[in-house]
Amino acid sequence: MAAIGPKDSVAKGPVTHCLDVLSRAQGGASKLKKLRDAVFARRSKDFTELEQVFEEHLFKPAGMKKEKIKLASNYLKKYWFDEDKGWWEDAQPIAETFATGLITAIDASIKNGPRKKPIPMDCYWLVGHDDVQIITLESPQQVTLLFVTPTPKNRKPGRIWSEWAKVSITARDGKGKVKTNKVKKIS
Repeated sequence: MAAIGPKDSVAKGPVTHCLDVLSRAQGGASKLKKLRDAVFARRSKDFTELEQVFEEHLFKPAGMKKEKIKLASNYLKKYWFDEDKGWWEDAQPIAETFATGLITAIDASIKNGPRKKPIPMDCYWLVGHDDVQIITLESPQQVTLLFVTPTPKNRKPGRIWSEWAKVSITARDGKGKVKTNKVKKIS
């Protein structure tokens, strides 16, 4: 995922971006199935070390650069999956929720089989909610996957890891004026 800025409520980070990429890639259904099966295989180990599964079966196949793979993996391990030091202590262990929701969304995308094109995915992380939820929205045109969480502590500036995603957030500012701001892309 991407870091969320103090005024941001949505992000498209490395996991969400790479899921989008794989769902549109040549051979995307078989790549998503391999990811799905690798995530599911971690079930017997309480879905530990998911970040390693993402390195091998999500980040690399999506074409992420080697130096960014390690950064993304370490970020997930530290902030999402570390039961003692990660965000959302009340929701830990989060890995099972994360993995189960991810499998549900991948299954929806590849339901036509590994030889057919997957239904394109569009995935985001939304913050500011009461608890951790993984939401899958299906239509004939796309599968939308939403990672919904409380606001993480110690937030950093937010960014979007996608060439095609354009995110605008409209809300009232502290002075009561309605403003629309665009979330910046990672450069």
